[in-house]
Amino acid sequence: MEVGTGGAGVTAAGTGHGVRRRPWRRAVCRLGLPVALLLGVAGCASLARRAFQNPVVAVADTKVTGLSPRGGSLEVTLRVENPNDFRLDIGAVRYVVLVDSTQVATGRIDRVVTLEPSSTTLVAVPVQFALDAVAMVGVRFLTTGSLQYRVTGQFDYVTPFGRLTRPFASDGSVRR
Repeated sequence: MEVGTGGAGVTAAGTGHGVRRRPWRRAVCRLGLPVALLLGVAGCASLARRAFQNPVVAVADTKVTGLSPRGGSLEVTLRVENPNDFRLDIGAVRYVVLVDSTQVATGRIDRVVTLEPSSTTLVAVPVQFALDAVAMVGVRFLTTGSLQYRVTGQFDYVTPFGRLTRPFASDGSVRR
């Protein structure tokens, strides 16, 4: 190879054609292509997150599973409907249980539960409560004959687009 005129590039020897090589183009291609791919993937993930529909959560059942002088335990069964056309995994559940606006329990469980596409799954949530919190609620129940409850919290979902955290809430009542 011989150097062409004016140092503008490199000329291939013996071909008669000037082939100009620009080292900066290679650098731009090396950096530009990965950046463009990254932006494209981020854009697809953003669109996919917008297409994600929040699962519908309702309390299906509540059972007292234990009592002691200090408190007790419940098993709250949540009915979780996955309206999406893809599987979701719940990685963690954070929850708060309110009875007549009194917080009686709060907690977190870390357990993977799979929600199949376009289906409903029952998720059992073990809940621990202190007796003093329930004592006030119990007096109200004895005097009024009913209680309103609310279970709120967040599910940490593992989706094909990454991890998403979405809130849930379900209300209900208990009567004598």
